Amino acid sequence: MRFVFLVLMPWFFLCCSTPEEPPSATSAVEDVAIVEGAHVAKSVVGGVVVPVAKPSPTASAGLWIIALNDAAAGDSLRMQAADHLLQIDCETLALSYRSKGNILLIRALIEDKIKEKDESVLPLLLLLFKQVDSEERIDFEHYILAFGRRAEADLYPLLHANNRSVALRAMDTLAKMRSSPAADTIAHFLRHESPWMRMSAAHALGEIGAQGAVDHLVETLNDSAYAVVSAALVGLGRLKAVEAYEPIEGLLVAANKHVRKHAAMALGELGDRRALEKVRAIAASDEDAGVRFMATKAVEKLEKVR
Repeated sequence: MRFVFLVLMPWFFLCCSTPEEPPSATSAVEDVAIVEGAHVAKSVVGGVVVPVAKPSPTASAGLWIIALNDAAAGDSLRMQAADHLLQIDCETLALSYRSKGNILLIRALIEDKIKEKDESVLPLLLLLFKQVDSEERIDFEHYILAFGRRAEADLYPLLHANNRSVALRAMDTLAKMRSSPAADTIAHFLRHESPWMRMSAAHALGEIGAQGAVDHLVETLNDSAYAVVSAALVGLGRLKAVEAYEPIEGLLVAANKHVRKHAAMALGELGDRRALEKVRAIAASDEDAGVRFMATKAVEKLEKVR
């Protein structure tokens, strides 16, 4: 009798148990969050949260941020969220740039807007220009330059930014725009305490070439930092400033080799044959190989002048 019970016991428990239904999409638990009167519906299927709806066009920025940062949402929905935030809350979108893998998505949105020549993206570009790291800021400079001088006025205040990297890049961007109105402000930085700011200002003025730029750059040839003097020489050469011939020629015998090199280069750019014999002498006898090389290039240019 005991043997029979032991044999039949597994069958008895099997008959008395209730089979468990497998999970299915139809039995999923609905989790509906109500935020500021709007519904963001999500379904939990097999323990995975899946978004099933997007905010309405009139939803608050908070709901669109939820959609943007929802890792389970598709790129299409997240891109729509970014586009909508661009229109209604640009600052919040900029603050979300480094969250939840948003960098590539927001960059893609920016590039789409640039292709469409849609200027609504400019406020975002300027916010991110200030916010990103110095190397990445170069990318945003290119984005801004895609719109020509339409962001010019918004860049002026950035010349006085506390972050020196922002100020330097803003100066460079304005120079590449050939922003004549910015030239007077940039000229003031030729007297800045930082050699980097003075050097950047000299480069910018040489690129812009606004009225008075030559006079400012000639004054800069007396700067105590050789890098600043070299930048001024590059600018004077770019501007073909023949009126600056004498002070430039005088720097062919400067103590600093970098200054001598850039003086020779500038004279080659001026195309004034008065400099030919002196530059030829530098090319033949200067103690520095770099100076001799660049002087030789300048001689080749001057020899072509008739």
